[in-house]
Amino acid sequence: MAAPRARVTKGATETRFWGLAEFIAAEELSRQRGYWWSPDGKQLLALNVDERDVPVKTRAQIFSDRTTMTQQRYPGAGENNARVTAWTLQVADGRMTPLPLPSDAEYIARAGWFGDGTPWLQTLTRDQHKLALTEYANGAGPGRTVIDERDPAWVEVHDDLQEIDGLTLSGQPALLWSSESSGRRQLVLVDRRTGERRPLTNEPEPVAHRVCSDGKTVVYAAARDRGRSRELFAIDLNGTSRPLDGAQPRQWRDARGDGDCARVLVTRGAWGEPPALSLQSVKAGAKPLSLPGDAPDALLARIVPKPAVVDVTAADGRTPLNALYFAPLDGKAGPHPVITMAYGGPGTSTTNWNWSRDTALIAYWQRRGYGVFTLDTRGMQNRDREFTRAHRLAFGAVDVNDLFAAVRQLPKQVAGVDPTRIGFFGWSYGGFLAERAMLDADTPLASAVAVAPPTDWTLYDTAYTERYLGMPQGGKDGQSDAYRQSNLVMRAKLLTKPLLIVHGTADDNVLFEHTLRLTEALQNEARPFELMIYPGKAHGIAGRSAKLHLYRTIDAFFARTLAR
Repeated sequence: MAAPRARVTKGATETRFWGLAEFIAAEELSRQRGYWWSPDGKQLLALNVDERDVPVKTRAQIFSDRTTMTQQRYPGAGENNARVTAWTLQVADGRMTPLPLPSDAEYIARAGWFGDGTPWLQTLTRDQHKLALTEYANGAGPGRTVIDERDPAWVEVHDDLQEIDGLTLSGQPALLWSSESSGRRQLVLVDRRTGERRPLTNEPEPVAHRVCSDGKTVVYAAARDRGRSRELFAIDLNGTSRPLDGAQPRQWRDARGDGDCARVLVTRGAWGEPPALSLQSVKAGAKPLSLPGDAPDALLARIVPKPAVVDVTAADGRTPLNALYFAPLDGKAGPHPVITMAYGGPGTSTTNWNWSRDTALIAYWQRRGYGVFTLDTRGMQNRDREFTRAHRLAFGAVDVNDLFAAVRQLPKQVAGVDPTRIGFFGWSYGGFLAERAMLDADTPLASAVAVAPPTDWTLYDTAYTERYLGMPQGGKDGQSDAYRQSNLVMRAKLLTKPLLIVHGTADDNVLFEHTLRLTEALQNEARPFELMIYPGKAHGIAGRSAKLHLYRTIDAFFARTLAR
């Protein structure tokens, strides 16, 4: 017989709910849940979300045969977020106890319980300059700050918090934590009572994240080769580390551990090699067990592009950028046109030794007679803090300056490049970079394709946009300098070269309104451009037929605009 069910929350309405992540937490803070069981299973730590003050956005999902109007409580930059509160709930009697947040807390980024039954919250301020770990003795307030992590740009949220049973500090298990306060993300051990920190890792490049720990050994992933590779390491509590078996140059390894951190499930990829799984003991010398999967198509080995590392420098004249070049394979004498590919935005890296979903596209363009140039600009992931914080108040500045600098250096680094026929292709933030690069009187690009591009960052959500650009209010015409600088609509008159804009009409990430605003501005300035829309398609423009049409459209555009 199933156990009887009992309601432990109350007060839910259309705009108020329990135990779920609000939009911002799920979309921008990687928190997908809103409740956590206590170690003894007698209590719940649950979040209550009140969306009454979040503005309602009405957007049209335009299909070929209908238009659906969708309403969504979506907090745009500078607008009200949902109000989120935390509670402990006694399962036996339904008693509810509030956990008061720090007075400056705007977001609950993470939550959980320590092993002794003490609930904790990680909260961010609205400007995301401060991340606080707060614990609540006896499951009630007031809370006590355990860790106060600060950064004048922004603090990155993470999942590295873990109790380390093998080390006692001030009578309690040490806490594992990660911090960029040294200028490079590293793992540290924290005294839960005093907050005192003890460095654990001393990696020459940033630690990516904790994988697991058995209380005496910590397994973690860290960057290598200037962020182009990722490797796995095990470290004891004295700081002695070793790579897990299987380490080698130019590969990308990540893992997830079992409950005891005795074995890890390793994902390994490399350039031209799709990811493969293996089961591996954390102990040194144990042979990994390869897990069967679908073999790559035999065609892959025949067409996989061969990358050449290109040494280019950022616009600051000193920072090396990661870049690869793929030579044309049409058998014709140069000089050849080049298609540049870059994302440009924060939170990811695309020029590395991992498997790339663009492998086949690059191989195709090579055979069409194009060189392909891939680039990571400053502000992207897997580098030191100074590199990753370059986007602060600088969307449409540092990224486009680095792109221009790299494109101008390419013909000096690679033989056979025609500097007058260099194009650009970008998607999402890369689409923003494509448009911004063309809306510039000094652009070295001959043409560009922008897919699903943001054009006005006041239309994007609070946590993502404000993290990098701050609040939009203030400054000339009520808008801050950072938002004015990154507003592409205001730059429409600068377009003088071919631009293809692509957008799905049901995009719920970068709303179609972004492209509509720029489209109107370009028309008002009488600037010719090309536009391709995909009815009913969202941000990824999914579907075999739609994708085939998209890439044929892009291919035809570059054939017209980069031809001799």
